[in-house]
Amino acid sequence: MQRHAPVKPLWFCAACAYGWPCQQARAELLAEYGTGRLLGLDMADLLTEGIKKPNQ
Repeated sequence: MQRHAPVKPLWFCAACAYGWPCQQARAELLAEYGTGRLLGLDMADLLTEGIKKPNQ
């Protein structure tokens, strides 16, 4: 089974090719992190990474 991880810099799911986080990735993240602040912090880091220009 392939992990539902993001393919950067296009941000689609490596397993199902939907936009990341796909529904399965969301379920996996929720199971891994729960509803605490750490999930929000990690998602904020990924958002920052996603909006940076490629040459930065």
